[in-house]
Amino acid sequence: MHPIRRNRSIFELPIRELFRLFAQGVGFCAAIYLTLALFGFLPLSINVLAPLAPVPEEEPRGQAYDLPTAPDSDEEPRTWTVPARVSIPKIGVDAEVRVPAAVDVSTLDALLARGAVYYPGSGALEGGNIFIFGHSTNWAVVQNQAYKTFNDLDELQPGDLIYLSGEGWEAPYEVERVRVAPDSEVLVSFGGDERRLTLSTCNTFGLKEERIVVEARAAGDID
Repeated sequence: MHPIRRNRSIFELPIRELFRLFAQGVGFCAAIYLTLALFGFLPLSINVLAPLAPVPEEEPRGQAYDLPTAPDSDEEPRTWTVPARVSIPKIGVDAEVRVPAAVDVSTLDALLARGAVYYPGSGALEGGNIFIFGHSTNWAVVQNQAYKTFNDLDELQPGDLIYLSGEGWEAPYEVERVRVAPDSEVLVSFGGDERRLTLSTCNTFGLKEERIVVEARAAGDID
């Protein structure tokens, strides 16, 4: 007949047993943290001595700009309107477009954590190739909705419509091509007067280096 064992309080455990439980707990927490960090949900390192960085400044969304002309040109400065919002009814996208004040990695990453981002120097509603990029993820544990800005971008097909708006104007664009490309090959040309649009996001089901790229052309006048 086995003796009846009563549950002991943690305070009654020997020191060696307490250390063993503590080490197991630390190891378990470290494994969870490392797993989340590898999937991009937590940083792999944190500088606890560094001050918190301020939110990078961004330019006003939907702003109209006068671009300078060559010094010896008689051409009047042209006004260009940067989009303030992107809407894709087919996949339920309706997001503000943020315009960074700089194009360094830290500034772009900070604004990507808040929504879609316009690449400064690309096209505008009046002409050129507009380049907008944003995060996408289908992981349920991600609570920041900005990381889902361009979810389902790969479900678009030629003929689907994308709408850009800014300064009271709205412009429709028709999808021409949707492709998955390595990050090294995602080169966007901003030149020319043709009204075009390029959207890009990461491929969460592939390599981190892969990007989903949507290329579209203007499907009507600016209203």
